[in-house]
Amino acid sequence: CGAVDGLGGTWTTLAVAVFSLLLAGVIAGLVRADAAKHAHLREQRARREDADRARFLSLYDPQTKLPNRASFQQEIVNFMSRAKRSGVNFDLYYCSVNFPGEPSDEIIDDAIDGIAKRLRAGCQPGDFLARYARQEFVFLRARMHEHDAPEAVRQTLRVACSAPIDVRS
Repeated sequence: CGAVDGLGGTWTTLAVAVFSLLLAGVIAGLVRADAAKHAHLREQRARREDADRARFLSLYDPQTKLPNRASFQQEIVNFMSRAKRSGVNFDLYYCSVNFPGEPSDEIIDDAIDGIAKRLRAGCQPGDFLARYARQEFVFLRARMHEHDAPEAVRQTLRVACSAPIDVRS
């Protein structure tokens, strides 16, 4: 009869092997569950980003990031309601940009971007500027006093739309 030497027996080796296999299975299951959770989170994030982008595109022009025609139509109603309640008049400016000759779409896009930046720079708090169509902008401004002459705003808009713009060729 031989003496059993510590942990070196067959049963111990078998128990360690089974435990190792069970542990590997649990770890593999946790890895799969974690991967599934992260895939689900990525999918949710992508859906949320798609919904945010759709919401943005429904109200804003993707090129200039200005409010679009739909936003303008909502805002003009709000503007008129506020003006009526407060007794303040407002001015509506419409700007259609015409290009000489037949420039390429790239040149038109670059010019419209430049004009949008200029118009945005001329906005004051409470103003509303929107890209109404491909080459059209609308601008709303409350007239705080009757002596506020719309001619100054009109001239600012003219300059913004007619001053030379560097465009890529």
